[in-house]
Amino acid sequence: KQARQEVSLPLLLKLKEEVRGLQLPTSTEDLVLLVLSWQWFACLRVSELTCQAPTSFCRQSTLLQQDIVLKPLPSDPQKMFLLITVKGAKGNLGGATVELLPNETAMCPVSTYLKARRSLSGVPTDPLVTIPDGTFLTPKMIYSVLKQVAVPEAEPGKIIRSHSLRMGFPTQMASKGFHEGDIKIAGRWSGDGSWQRYCKKGRGLQIGRQEEIFRRLLEE
Repeated sequence: KQARQEVSLPLLLKLKEEVRGLQLPTSTEDLVLLVLSWQWFACLRVSELTCQAPTSFCRQSTLLQQDIVLKPLPSDPQKMFLLITVKGAKGNLGGATVELLPNETAMCPVSTYLKARRSLSGVPTDPLVTIPDGTFLTPKMIYSVLKQVAVPEAEPGKIIRSHSLRMGFPTQMASKGFHEGDIKIAGRWSGDGSWQRYCKKGRGLQIGRQEEIFRRLLEE
């Protein structure tokens, strides 16, 4: 069985360029990049970001356009961060609130959202990933894109899948020496061992802690 390879930040940025080379419709490309960015920076599951079917969705578990709010960053009101109300996953409808900050990378989660929002279709109660033709982005579509752009980037004996993105942020946090408590909070992992399945070496991170983490992750 092939092991999953975590997606590093440099690889995430490279995948962006590869996705752009697929020549997808602009609105679809923007939404795909949004999903990849949020999976990495917010440790979100693809199932939390997309719809299970291209023409239907479950309102109780799907991330809707109205579930995302832009707010001024307390430390710099000229900048905005995202407040995301994530619905419950895997049968847990409790959900969570995720605070997602801007950063200086080409896959900044705030910038990718603002770009995708310009071409969003539907109304606030429609899924976030609504394509202009009225259909929705699905996990299968994300898997298809990753199969096209990520396979050549995989190390020998490893595969890059959707969960590889979710593994990236905590793995880089560990490589920078962050405490496991911060890693667990970043991915909303409650168990002592659950986060370790995603790291190869309830709630989102508080804003001040995120800012410190981003500074250290982007040092290289």
